[in-house]
Amino acid sequence: MKIFKQFNTSGNCFICNTNENKPCVLIPKDNTEDDGIEEAEQVHIDCINLRYNPEINFFYQKVSNKWKTKFKSLNQPLKKLLIKL
Repeated sequence: MKIFKQFNTSGNCFICNTNENKPCVLIPKDNTEDDGIEEAEQVHIDCINLRYNPEINFFYQKVSNKWKTKFKSLNQPLKKLLIKL
């Protein structure tokens, strides 16, 4: 994964919803690939809290208490999905 030194300030990081000029990466979006090119979202490196669960071979983003209210509407469906796995 390539790390970019500067954030493209025309958009926002989808985790913290800011466009601070800090190092970032591009995260590809599912189902957007066309002839080897796909859409991506930029994310600040320090916003990523990637975790790995070896029991189910699954990577996920751990959301801190700071962001729980922002993602409250997503928490319930995500919990149901993870329970089904």
